Amino acid sequence: MISQYKSVVEKQPYLSESNNFESILSNEKKEFLEKNGYVIIEDAAPTNLCNSSVDAICEFLDISRIEPSSWYKERPLNSIGLVPLHQHPAFWDIRQHPKIYNTFRHLLDEDELWVTMDRASFRPPCRYDLEAYGNDENPMHWDYDFRLRNKNLYQGLIYLTDTHQNQGAFACVPSVYKKIRDGKFEHANALEKFGSKGLFLRDVMEFTEKDIITIDAPAGSLIIWDARLPHGCVSNHYHMPRFVQFITMFRADDIDSIPTEVEQSRDERIDCFMKMRAPECHRNLNGQLDPEPYNRAKLSSLGEKLLGVKRW
Repeated sequence: MISQYKSVVEKQPYLSESNNFESILSNEKKEFLEKNGYVIIEDAAPTNLCNSSVDAICEFLDISRIEPSSWYKERPLNSIGLVPLHQHPAFWDIRQHPKIYNTFRHLLDEDELWVTMDRASFRPPCRYDLEAYGNDENPMHWDYDFRLRNKNLYQGLIYLTDTHQNQGAFACVPSVYKKIRDGKFEHANALEKFGSKGLFLRDVMEFTEKDIITIDAPAGSLIIWDARLPHGCVSNHYHMPRFVQFITMFRADDIDSIPTEVEQSRDERIDCFMKMRAPECHRNLNGQLDPEPYNRAKLSSLGEKLLGVKRW
C-alpha cells in the first residue's frame, strides 16, 4: 500500500523541524481549554485556504456563496447541514497546514500525530416560509462516549467564514463539562444511554438557554473542544450561511487517543485516501459520492505523516 502511494504523491516542502513552527496555542489558552472545555484559536487557517474549502462545498452543493436563491433546494441534503466531502484537495490543504498541526502538537504534547478525514457543514439562514428550512439548530449533545477512553479526547472545527453568534454558531454548555471533569456530575448514570450516534443532553438532564455559550469568531478560527463538553450549534438567523470544516488530530497509532467510533488502522487510512473514499464510519450519508470524483490531494511531507503513509 505505501509503495503504491509513493508513486503518485507530489513531494512538497514544509518546515522540516516541528520545533521550528511558531506556537499559536499559548499556555493561557491550554489552561482556558482545561477550565472551560473549549478554546478559540484565531488565524489558525489562512483566508485563501478557507475560501478554497468554501468553494469546494459550494461546488458540491451546486450553490453560490453570494446568491441566496441558490441556498435553498427542495429539501436540505442532510437535516443538520452535514456536507459529505472528505478527500477534496482543499480540505487536505487545511489539514496539512503547519499552524493547525502545531496547535494540536502543543495541545497533546506529541509530535507524532494523525489527522481525521472529516467532513464539512453548510447551514443557510433559516427560512420559516419554507418547511424544510425552519429551525435548524443542532441541540446540545455528545458525539462520543468519552468514558470508553482513559485519555482526553478532543474535537475541532474551522470557521471558514466570519461567523456571528446568531449565524448557526458553535455552542456549548461548559457548566456540565466542569462537573464531569471534576467527578461531580449528578446524572452520570444517565450516560448509560449513549448510543452509536451519541447522546443528547436533553435526554440526560434539564437545562436552559442561559447555560449555553455561543461562540462567534473570524474566518480561519479553530475551535477545539473536549469530548466531555456538550455542544451543538444555534439556529442561523443571520443573513449569510455558516461554513465549517471539521478537523482534529490524535496520537498516531494510538487507539486510546481517538473515539472507538472513528478508529482506523494505518492501512485503512491510506486506502481511503488512495481510493478517494470517506472513512467507513462516515459512509452512506445522504449525498455521499463513493468514490469522490476529485483529483487526489498533493501532500507535503507533513501531510504524508499526518495521513500515515510516511512514518514519523
